[in-house]
Amino acid sequence: MMETPHILQIVGLSQAGKTTFVSELVEKLSDRKERITSIKSAKSHDYIITEKDSDLFLKSGSTLSVVSFQDAIQFTLKDEMDLSKIIEISSIINKPSIIIIEGYKKLDYTKVLVWTTETLSNISEFNLEGIKYVYCPQERFIENKENIKKLRKKINFHLEINIDKLISKIIEDMFY
Repeated sequence: MMETPHILQIVGLSQAGKTTFVSELVEKLSDRKERITSIKSAKSHDYIITEKDSDLFLKSGSTLSVVSFQDAIQFTLKDEMDLSKIIEISSIINKPSIIIIEGYKKLDYTKVLVWTTETLSNISEFNLEGIKYVYCPQERFIENKENIKKLRKKINFHLEINIDKLISKIIEDMFY
């Protein structure tokens, strides 16, 4: 029987620093020898077919293109799929201890909200359920302190301005 992986969403507005946060978190988890699946929502973009062989297969009509490299396997499915199905399939393929999801703001998993100056005025874009952590980089904190307090009146969360401290807290909460 497969263990259920931890699932953590990283959400925020465009250019908030979500990908940077995910990259740092993945690096720390990788140092711990965790098996990690990372999923990114790019629903506002179309997949751009290149001249690579794998993409030529898609262009020719294949719905799934698989490329087996010496050190990796790349799957490209030319179809839409519900996130729960993506999680299910990736869990079978990778058997991760944690799945990190960047985006999918409206879903209800444990979340890290990466704060920007515009976050509070756009808070309706997010499902507030599951926001357990708020990361506001130190250089943004002073100008955002009052708005973060306003959100704290609605929901309870752990606030951190240091990315390494927050990643350590998340790892502690999930694995200990």
